[in-house]
Amino acid sequence: MARSSKPGQIDIALLSWWRDRWAFTENKSGKKGICHIGNETGREAYWLEHASYLSSWQYQNYFHCQFNHVINDPRRKHRPGALSIFVDIYRAWHNLCWVDRCGKSPAQKLGVAESPLTLAELLQ
Repeated sequence: MARSSKPGQIDIALLSWWRDRWAFTENKSGKKGICHIGNETGREAYWLEHASYLSSWQYQNYFHCQFNHVINDPRRKHRPGALSIFVDIYRAWHNLCWVDRCGKSPAQKLGVAESPLTLAELLQ
């Protein structure tokens, strides 16, 4: 669906085990869906008309370029151990923050944590 196309009928659905609130619409130019992340409801028509994937794409592209720059830095060939810092952060996030379909982190499943950490708590 084009970015500024007026949405047709809007269908609201609660999806995934998080019960995320999604709004879907379809018109002659295509289909579109948005996830309601903030506290503001009732503006689905506005967001379906104005939202685009461009900002997400730009952010992901920027992150990939920066990460690629760090990983492929010519100096890293002389210091491959420096990559272990990134691997350690990912491993800690996966074990302490990431939750499965049951809502438990790997650390909770092993009984070493009572609840999952937020990313902010992990990086403190």
